[in-house]
Amino acid sequence: SARAVMRAVLGEAALCTAVSGWLAETARRIAPGASIVVSPMPVDTRLFIPPRSSAPRSGVLFVGRLNAQKGLSDLLEAMVSPAMKAFDASHPGTPTLLDIVGDGPDRAEVETYARRALGERVTFTGVLADVTAAYWAIDALLLTSRTEGMPGVVLEATLTHVPVVATDVGAVRSMFDKGIEGEVLNVDASAAELSSGITRVLRARTDSAQPLSGSFDWPVVVCAWNEILH
Repeated sequence: SARAVMRAVLGEAALCTAVSGWLAETARRIAPGASIVVSPMPVDTRLFIPPRSSAPRSGVLFVGRLNAQKGLSDLLEAMVSPAMKAFDASHPGTPTLLDIVGDGPDRAEVETYARRALGERVTFTGVLADVTAAYWAIDALLLTSRTEGMPGVVLEATLTHVPVVATDVGAVRSMFDKGIEGEVLNVDASAAELSSGITRVLRARTDSAQPLSGSFDWPVVVCAWNEILH
């Protein structure tokens, strides 16, 4: 089985690294005798400087592969839920927009459903070489995954002072424990629960969300790897 292969590989390695504490604990459960240390993946924070000029932030953003793992069906249902409609009714003007960045095997199916449900409220951008401008343009990032390791999009969003609404998968909880603004929801949250979380975050939205960098900056990660290798 895959678990047996992982146990053998982890057990034979002189040292294993994991990008989060959650992944390290998962690996230790598979191979209790393995030597595992945590070394976060680096992010070049210099790429996330504010644009010189930009329109006011608006709408919500999904960034990722378009497949069943990402929970897009629930996300789209949340966008047309009574809670979201009530939120939009209390904020006259343009209804909450959804920008979907990414591609994948389910794109055609997701796009067909989204167009039918949301019409012009949804935009499919496809894969972007640089997604930073998309982060700076929106009010909240949505992560509705069923499984994850350590989702880099959550870290990237915080570097642009964007709050996050995320399901409790992988290392998400530990990232929020370090100060991310937003909400963590149960991985099996219903569309109604997702929409309630989204609207709560949008109502509380400010530009004061603090970036979660520190241990993820390139110089810090390089120093950590030097210690590991030497």
